[in-house]
Amino acid sequence: MSSSADTSDQLFDEKHLKEASPDLSRQTTLVDASDADPLVAYLHEHRDVREATPDEAARLSKKLHWIVVPVVSMVTLMLYIDKSTLGQASILGLLEDTNLNQQQFDNLSTFFYVGFGLGVWPMGYLLNKLPVGKFVTAVFVTWAIIIGLHPLATNYAGLSMLRFFLGVVESGILPSNVVVLNSYFTKQEQGLWWLSCISAGIPAGFIAYGCLYVNESIIHPWRLFFAILGGLTLLVAAFIFVIVPDNPSKARFLSAEEKVWAIRRLQVNNSAIENKKYKAYQMREALRDPKCWLFALHIFLQEIPNNLGNQENLIIVGWGFSNLDTLLLGMIGTAVGCFAQVTSAWQQRRWKNRTALIIVMWYVPALVTGILLVALPWSNKVGLLASLLANMTWGVAYANSLLWANSSNAGHTKRVTMTQMFIFTYSLSNIISPQLWQAKDQPRYYMAWGIQIAFGWVAAPLTIIAIHFHLKRQNRIRAEKLAAAGGVQEFAKVQEADGELVTVLHGQLDLTDFEDLSYVYPL
Repeated sequence: MSSSADTSDQLFDEKHLKEASPDLSRQTTLVDASDADPLVAYLHEHRDVREATPDEAARLSKKLHWIVVPVVSMVTLMLYIDKSTLGQASILGLLEDTNLNQQQFDNLSTFFYVGFGLGVWPMGYLLNKLPVGKFVTAVFVTWAIIIGLHPLATNYAGLSMLRFFLGVVESGILPSNVVVLNSYFTKQEQGLWWLSCISAGIPAGFIAYGCLYVNESIIHPWRLFFAILGGLTLLVAAFIFVIVPDNPSKARFLSAEEKVWAIRRLQVNNSAIENKKYKAYQMREALRDPKCWLFALHIFLQEIPNNLGNQENLIIVGWGFSNLDTLLLGMIGTAVGCFAQVTSAWQQRRWKNRTALIIVMWYVPALVTGILLVALPWSNKVGLLASLLANMTWGVAYANSLLWANSSNAGHTKRVTMTQMFIFTYSLSNIISPQLWQAKDQPRYYMAWGIQIAFGWVAAPLTIIAIHFHLKRQNRIRAEKLAAAGGVQEFAKVQEADGELVTVLHGQLDLTDFEDLSYVYPL
């Protein structure tokens, strides 16, 4: 193909291609349409749409942030409110009404994550096959039904079954959020929406606080708490059905031009937006990719302390605080986590290629306060409380490492597989985490704190450092191979079902990072 050639079959006009690469004579690759990003056909149909001006591009970015981010944040907020329900319900009468002991209460968290871990593979498969908007709506409706059944539970067996199936259903939410974000935002724009997962304890705390004032002769507080959350989840399901599109080309809130611009702006990601064709070779590649296992190992270690969220209220009550005071104090700890996440999002935008440094620095307060919770005398309740509430900064690592793992892999099936590995090891860690809090270790729980410090706040940041150096080395090796191969192949030909050839940018072929040497791993 030369610059003077007929451009009627090109995805972009010639001026656009020249801006991407001045050399239009480079040889192209021919692939079948099913192996490329499905939105290639949409862009080809709208190839005459002009480029957005800088002002229009800025307005589009702002529009996406004001519409898509709140929706994804709402979905994430409901997910993490639900994860905090046991901790809130523990001081609303759940244990007394259902005759749960400490071990059974801890087991409820374990059963949830058994379901979460087992559900991640079938739910991931469905997500890869179904339109994401319809998939998330179906998940939310099922989720609302299960939450709505919680107030009817009267014993340990009933709660155990409900928590297990709730885990299975909710395992599909996180991968779908990642798909939605990849469909609208560049790698550098993703981050602040994770504030909703860390801030979940605040709205959950206020709802629980209000439930403490109900007349128990009418309804017990914990039952009302779950009933309210079930209703809220159903409302969110209706909102998702109306708002969340399957991809940018179907977004009702975008004009025809904006849909094209929204897709074009993601070319800097050098990866396809979506591809519903399941590619087994990409799954196998993820399973033999060392960086995928390093990310999975990190999240396993990082999540060892995660049941602290469910134990926090019980610990504070054990220090002599009332139920009302405990709920309010818990919100302070949540606010600390929110501050850390907002700050880390700002750091990610300002400090380029410093992801490992940002993650590790937020582990430091958790490590220091964890040691203080072990070392301070039991009589120093103020110091212990301050250390517990200031400990919540380590949650930053969860959000940032997931985004880092996602942006360090290319190929739709490979990314889905990476997310599944991430969630599976996350679930495995959370199956173990509740069992650290044994009744025989009360009130100091030295074993639980020791394991959390060693694995969650020492080994986990060391793994992040190892990931950084691994990716840095891979970037150097890939740059050398790319130079030896003669540089980047910018374009490819996609053969549509009718036989027409469409010229696309190489990054739209749904290639993995192993296949595309020009893919640079973010640091």
